[in-house]
Amino acid sequence: MHSLVAGATRIVDKLGIKTLEIQTKVNGYWRKHETIIKDYYKYDAATFIFDFYYYGNPGTEYRTYVEFYVEDDGGSETKIATSLPKTAE
Repeated sequence: MHSLVAGATRIVDKLGIKTLEIQTKVNGYWRKHETIIKDYYKYDAATFIFDFYYYGNPGTEYRTYVEFYVEDDGGSETKIATSLPKTAE
């Protein structure tokens, strides 16, 4: 199971995930394998938690790619994060 957590220092207008992808390495480069969610937000929130399971093909190396998003008082920010690679068993 993977848990993704986004947090703000105070309650903000919009907080969540713009996109969550599972990526695999192809010819030495990370490529999108599957999109899990897009545009999933909470409103008037200070924390956002999303849990999910992903079962890949044994022997294949995967990682998650996430674009977190926060919006407040007309301004917004996106932060990109990737997980450490893991090989499916």
